[in-house]
Amino acid sequence: MSRSFGQSAGAGSVAALLAMPRAAGLFGRAVAQSVQGTFFSPELAADITTSCTAELGLRPTVAELSTVAPASLSAAGDAVGAKMARWAERWGQVAHKPIPFSPVVEGDALPVTPWQALADGVGRDIDLLVGHTRDEQRLLTALDGLLGQVTQEQAARALRTFGPGRDGARGYLDGFPAAGPDELYELVHSDWLFRMPTLHLAQARTAAGGRAHV
Repeated sequence: MSRSFGQSAGAGSVAALLAMPRAAGLFGRAVAQSVQGTFFSPELAADITTSCTAELGLRPTVAELSTVAPASLSAAGDAVGAKMARWAERWGQVAHKPIPFSPVVEGDALPVTPWQALADGVGRDIDLLVGHTRDEQRLLTALDGLLGQVTQEQAARALRTFGPGRDGARGYLDGFPAAGPDELYELVHSDWLFRMPTLHLAQARTAAGGRAHV
């Protein structure tokens, strides 16, 4: 039996394959480790694409992008990712992370998000194993030069931005009363980007009467 396995962005790809009608029957088992929760709408993807092509002095068309070397495309994405926070009002939560590329739920190849697809019973016969790590955000914090350096204001901003519901910050402060800014910062980032999307994928499968192993 063929299998599909991925971690982080690869796990998001596995989750997308589970939801894609054209991938039906291609594999019978799936392992998704640390599924990222960012799946873009066509509008958001088009807006980010316009910003990336502007870095190259081009228009966002297939014809113009086909002339660009892959390394230059990647560099343009990095440039946009480094200043995404300026687009926070327009792009929402994703603008607070340097993640300019994600699968697009455009209604054809990917009709709905993986969570909706699994909840609807898509791919119920595929064995699903999901997992996440304890400190999902730790490496990213280190790469940002913030390991052990997170301020109270940075932690508070992260809680306001990524905490769930109207007062997600309060839930973390009440649930982890002894946590300092570093721990709170990593907890909410880990939950938003990796841990909760991963667990929600398993919950969507079981909600439709299927089985998932976590």
